[in-house]
This record gives sequence, C-alpha cells and structure tokens, in this order.
Amino acid sequence: MAKLQWAKFPTQWMKPSTSADGEEQHFPLTELTWSSYAGTAIAAVLVLIALSIRLNQSHKGKFEAGAVRSTSVSVTFEDLRQMTGLAKTSISGALMLLQGLGAIHMERVGRANSYELLGLAQGGGWRQLPQGWLLKRDGAFKLKQIPRNRLALNALKVYLLLIYLRNSEHNTTSVSFTSITRWTGVRREDLPNALSTLSMMQLAKISFARDIRHSRGDNSHRYSVIGLGDGRGLEADDDMVTREGSFFMSPTDIYPDDEPDTQPVSAPTASQRAQQIRAAREPLAVKKPPWQSSSET
Repeated sequence: MAKLQWAKFPTQWMKPSTSADGEEQHFPLTELTWSSYAGTAIAAVLVLIALSIRLNQSHKGKFEAGAVRSTSVSVTFEDLRQMTGLAKTSISGALMLLQGLGAIHMERVGRANSYELLGLAQGGGWRQLPQGWLLKRDGAFKLKQIPRNRLALNALKVYLLLIYLRNSEHNTTSVSFTSITRWTGVRREDLPNALSTLSMMQLAKISFARDIRHSRGDNSHRYSVIGLGDGRGLEADDDMVTREGSFFMSPTDIYPDDEPDTQPVSAPTASQRAQQIRAAREPLAVKKPPWQSSSET
C-alpha cells in the first residue's frame, strides 16, 4: 500500500514578528537553543513532526475531496513514545515548549490528550512535510535514532527553515547563509556541519538546477527537501545514497553567493568529514529545561 506522501506541518509559529516601532524582527526558531533547552528542543521538533503525521493519518479515508478537515488529533503518550523513541518526561517537556511557542494547543479528552496544530486552518499557516519519506517501509519513524546533541538541533532547525521557505513551484528553497543564521540563530560557522548532517541523514540536499529566480538576480544556493516533489515520498528506498551518490555538501558547495567579498572556506578533507560524522553521532550532556529543575532560574 502506498504511503501518504505529505502531511500538513504547522508553521504559523515560525513566522517572524516585528517590534512595535517597526525596527526589529524576532524569529521564533532562534528561541530553540541548546543552552536554554538542550534535548527538549530536539524533542519538541520530533513531537511536532510526529503529531503532524498522526493527524494526517487520522484523515485517511474519512473525508471526501474538498471537505474541511480537523486540525486536532488525539494521541497517547505511549504512541508518541513508541514513534519518537523519547522518554515520557521528554515528551511532556516538548509539549509544554511547543505550547509556549504557539505551535499547538492541548486539551484532555478521555485517556488521551487532544492536540490542535495551530495555523493549519489558515492560509499560509502550514507547509508540506515529507511524511512518506520520513516513515520507513514498516512505518517506523526515520528520525527516531537522531542524536541528541547541539549539532542535531542545528540541523533540525535548518530543516524546518528549508521546509518553511520552500518554493513549491521550483521545489527548492533559495536562501543564503546570512538568512539562515538570522532565521534560526545557528552560527554561520556551524552551518556547513548542520547542512552536511541533513545530507547524511537524507533529509535535504543541495540543488544545482537553475530557474527563473537566477535571472532575477537571486544567486543564493538552492536546497531540496528530500521526499517533496521528487517522487520519493511514496516508495522510497533506504539505499538512495548508494544508488545516486553521496549528498555530502561541502562548505565550498553551500557557501552563499550573496557575499562575494568573503573568501569561501576550503572543502573538508576525508579525515575532517569523518570527524563531522563522529560529532553528529556523539551525544552531549543534556541540560534539563527550566520547568524540570527548581534550582535553575
């Protein structure tokens, strides 16, 4: 049976806001920092993706074309635990963080909680999530084994941004390093490793295709979210990297073109690449979020 190719992912909470004087912009993704939330920030991203998939699965076969679909889904902690591999305490902290960010609203319904994904009913309040690609053939969640470290958090925040800014017409996201840093808070020098991590995890890759945006002066690099618009969402093979070659994005590949006066960094050596892979797999010490520790201020 073919998988549902994509699900609606709430992105209204990611929209930047402008200060009252109109001089400053605030980008919500910058709040998800390792120093503030550690593993809870990673858990929040995983749980929000899981809820989006479960909501989409709950719709299957229940609605006629054009019918208004619910934006809420009832899911137990046990279901979220089995899907994401997170402990119940981590799920609880993630849900509180998501509610604080304005991504979800929680209500108790019987023995399960009902989660409303905010923004799905509004135009521009959601983006496509590659559900068919994020689930393995047996239905297992591919992100279940993601490392719980700072590098993984940086990669996930960049992944959400690529989804948010993706141009569905061209099936790519056009964005510079400067913009990625402004939207996510990930330091410029950390972006090559974050993008390489997305590549190794088979979540995104660089695109060398030219489109009309180049003729309009937009020379930022293009990134493709794997599983959206490329035919891989229905029946994706886990050996894709072997068949199509490595998607590793070296710093020289992904360095932005919008700042020609900056010298691009050199491509990593084989030993440096191996070091990046080890860093992606090596967990860091996890700090409890503020609401789980009375000693933290």
